Amino acid sequence: MGKWKCKDGSEIAIKDMTTSHIENALAMLKRDGFVGVGYYLFCLNCPMPNGEMALDVVEREQLNILGSPTSQFVDMFEDELKRRLNNVHHREADNE
Repeated sequence: MGKWKCKDGSEIAIKDMTTSHIENALAMLKRDGFVGVGYYLFCLNCPMPNGEMALDVVEREQLNILGSPTSQFVDMFEDELKRRLNNVHHREADNE
């Protein structure tokens, strides 16, 4: 897994970041216009929908994505947040 470079120049493994640190870093990347590599590839390769309105929406999203910078950290942060959420749900289910 990757390491995130903090404002102070130090590096931290994503798995060692607090959840709020991950959420804040992810929000910063998205504010700066970054999208995940996975989402970028999905948008470029998704099947075209039926219907004019749906097609317009997909085409606009593809145009937005084409102009967006990508960051592997968007994907890694989202994956880590999902992993943590799944772990919480599994623990809760085990306690029932």
